[in-house]
Amino acid sequence: MEIAKRKLFLDSFLKLLGAESITWKRFEIHKVYGTVVYGKNDPSEQQDFCWHMMEENTPSGNVVNLINVIKDNNFIDIDRLRVPLTEIFKKTDENNYDDFVIIVEELMNVQVFMIDEGIETDSYFIHD
Repeated sequence: MEIAKRKLFLDSFLKLLGAESITWKRFEIHKVYGTVVYGKNDPSEQQDFCWHMMEENTPSGNVVNLINVIKDNNFIDIDRLRVPLTEIFKKTDENNYDDFVIIVEELMNVQVFMIDEGIETDSYFIHD
């Protein structure tokens, strides 16, 4: 079973949202399970998660590049973009703003469920 694209994407996405590291638990065809670790010195600073995603439907490399631009330029506050999309666009390698907006929408459609006591509860996501 292929897992590389989902693993790479989730690593970037969850670190953008404050993860220090990720402990991978299980990869299934339609789901990925793991734990977000916020602080290695405090075991209570963890959150289990489940992402409903098949390998072939994983967001594109362009979305990972966008995540890196957002993170490198500190354009995020917890889960909310801090600056207008036009500012983010200027820092990317994208030439066409309409194509850029499609990439942003792809990122904002990502939803990774938090698991509390075995139940999917809240979720990780990015908004503007």
